[in-house]
Amino acid sequence: MKNLYALGMILVVCTAGSATMTVDGNLNDWDAQSIFQDPDSDNPGGVEMTRWGAKVQDGQLYWFCEINRGWTDFLGQASNGKDKKIFPGLWIDADNSTDTYLADGGDANCADGDKGEWSSNHRGIDVNLELGLIGGWTNGENSGPDGEGEETAPGLYSQFNYWGAGDDVGDIADMVTDGAWCISGNVMEARISLSELDAILQEMSDGVSIGDTMKLAVGVQGTNRAEVSYGYDTGAPQVIAVPAGIPEPATLSLLAISALAMGTRRRDI
Repeated sequence: MKNLYALGMILVVCTAGSATMTVDGNLNDWDAQSIFQDPDSDNPGGVEMTRWGAKVQDGQLYWFCEINRGWTDFLGQASNGKDKKIFPGLWIDADNSTDTYLADGGDANCADGDKGEWSSNHRGIDVNLELGLIGGWTNGENSGPDGEGEETAPGLYSQFNYWGAGDDVGDIADMVTDGAWCISGNVMEARISLSELDAILQEMSDGVSIGDTMKLAVGVQGTNRAEVSYGYDTGAPQVIAVPAGIPEPATLSLLAISALAMGTRRRDI
């Protein structure tokens, strides 16, 4: 009985943890500690972000951006024939250090003027991850040329890119190839793999690696060609933990089998 109890305790410890994350635009699988509020009136005339979040789990970096209207308001073309567009982004200080950062330090798109340390420079920011949604798009699909693009016919596509090549936030480093994104109602949810992010960082001039903690901020800008016209609404930077590796399911099974074998051996002795 003691051996069965011990085995049960091991299984509980091995299987306990965060809920499985699914990129579906539903925030039910997010814990409260990873969700941050943003004022609903700090970007007048532009896209208003209400909440955002970021967390690392199972080797993935998850993030979301919630705005005060449906994302479909930025879908399609306006009556003047120009594309509607919106750009949610994630500013990443991968090593949570101000000693490494993008050399281009004054881009106005970096953050709002009311967000303190990242309002007027990129000190600490190593890369910007941006999802560009131009005119018409389908959840999770990337198409069209790299970059934000201009109003072209049909000019309807989406792109998921790392920005900051050559220490310039205005240059694309690479496309996201190991990631996903989904929009539902007022929420855009996305993920990228930490291994791909680390590889991108190594290729850039700072050559930083992901640390035990990262400092992050989500931001968004866009236009529906009507009452919403760009601006940039960015959350206050937050520090998140980067957990050590979590055993794979096969490893957990081996741990359980080993524990059972140990119990059986003790009975035979």
